[in-house]
Amino acid sequence: MKTYYINASTFCMERMLDCQKISDYLKINGWVPVKKALQADLIIISTCSFGKEEDSSSLDYLKYHLKRKRSSAKLVVAGCLSSINPDILKQLGELYFLSPTNISQLDDIIKPKIPFNDVPEPNIIKAKEVKHSVLFKKKLSFQSSINNIFKKCKLGDSFFKEWLHTISQSIRHLPVVKSHINPYLTCNRNEFFYLRISKGCLGDCSYCAKKHSTGRLNSKPLNDILAEFRSGLNNGYKKYYLLTEDSGCYGLDKGNTIIELLNELFESGKNETFQIAISNFNSRWFIKYYAELEPILIKNQERILYIQIPIQSASNTILELMNRHTRIEELQECLLKLRQKAPGLKITTDLIVGFPGESDNDFELTREFIEVIKFDYIDIFAYEKRPNTKAEQLKNHLSQEIISKRELILAKAQNSFNNSSSLFKKLIEITKENLQRYN
Repeated sequence: MKTYYINASTFCMERMLDCQKISDYLKINGWVPVKKALQADLIIISTCSFGKEEDSSSLDYLKYHLKRKRSSAKLVVAGCLSSINPDILKQLGELYFLSPTNISQLDDIIKPKIPFNDVPEPNIIKAKEVKHSVLFKKKLSFQSSINNIFKKCKLGDSFFKEWLHTISQSIRHLPVVKSHINPYLTCNRNEFFYLRISKGCLGDCSYCAKKHSTGRLNSKPLNDILAEFRSGLNNGYKKYYLLTEDSGCYGLDKGNTIIELLNELFESGKNETFQIAISNFNSRWFIKYYAELEPILIKNQERILYIQIPIQSASNTILELMNRHTRIEELQECLLKLRQKAPGLKITTDLIVGFPGESDNDFELTREFIEVIKFDYIDIFAYEKRPNTKAEQLKNHLSQEIISKRELILAKAQNSFNNSSSLFKKLIEITKENLQRYN
């Protein structure tokens, strides 16, 4: 009996769904999942390289399992890390690497009867087969931090100063932690029926390293998505998630558009009760399609769990440096119209603070913008240099102190719009979920 174990270093839904397909593929080929990595002949760790924290966390996972795996077991590094930041993996020696665009190379590792590309796309993520625990992640991160502090500091005044600084910074940034709890996503993620509508994107954002891992746009045929959707309805699923790097450019490589897809989905489910989360609708495409999009969103606002429209900044100067192809005045006009005409629609966004060259005035434009629009949720990211990005080469990078200060200001602004009791309830639910999963 051949056994396997899959663990993800972060709950990135794109990569978790990849892991679920890997699990389905292995089972179809006679492999059996096990609860402990020590029992496995094949260990697959899904990594993330969104930022430095994710790089470190992925390394923590890999080191942990390398120490504990059987000598005969194969360890495969999946996810984005090997494509985005391969240099940090050199310390681990010879391993198997799979990026999101070449997962089918698993065929070369396990020599299957049924090839990877012949396995159907999954629509749900099974926690028993694809493991991810926030508590386990935090445990590894904490152990790594302690080890680093001991390496840098001898016991004495400097050690305790470093320790106290770490604790004080953590307490000071509790509002930032709170701002990373998406109430529409976090506690629905295991209930979603995932519809992966495309991979990759058409963007050239100067800060983005993910495109090195996920590649150019590859849209799934519209009829295939509709067939999956109808299957979900027939099986009683009520919540659907359009999974993609950029929903706004869906179909542009195949002669379709996101407008066609949304119209077909809502028409197909017109007699059903359901909600759809529309993720990553790049503001560039939101403006382009707004005239056609508006009536769809107004008519179906109760059937949309939320629509995510990443803006990243409300300064045209910064948007141009980011290569976002957006004018903030046009975006604001569209969003204010939508707020007025579809008051029941939940709108979320993403922001990057501290982008190179961001002045006090640029930042203030962003702060004022979110107060005008009053997004239902904002995910705030502090800018970080990422390998092989255009932004890495820009001048006028800001200090970490300024970036952290601005991140905190925006987090407090966002939290003032949220219902604290609702968020506290979400925290309890998340904790319970992770306690059940922790192993």
